[in-house]
Amino acid sequence: MGTPITTWEMLDVPEPRANAGQLSGIVLRVDRFGNLVTNIDRRTFDAFAAGGPIEIDADRHRVARLVGTYAEAERGSACALFGSSDHLEIAVAGGSAAECLGVRRGAPVLVRLTAPC
Repeated sequence: MGTPITTWEMLDVPEPRANAGQLSGIVLRVDRFGNLVTNIDRRTFDAFAAGGPIEIDADRHRVARLVGTYAEAERGSACALFGSSDHLEIAVAGGSAAECLGVRRGAPVLVRLTAPC
């Protein structure tokens, strides 16, 4: 099914980093719907977020909340959820996060622990 390859190119995918109450990641790619797929996997996120309430920013844009499905988000609002790759994604319900937020591949994504009220 095509030309055989004889050399492999390894992709350098940066790991998310947790320190001082902050989990830092980046946008790895923008999918065909305009969702921002990050390098923050669910296991890393869950271990970090077990420390308490969180807030999420994508390139200095506050994400309204973490949802389980797109249907839980208010139309036009930015939300975060885990996509089919089990990585944190930033989306805009009914729109493109890349266009609405002006965020592209390589942009920083920060998950911070917040003080409980």
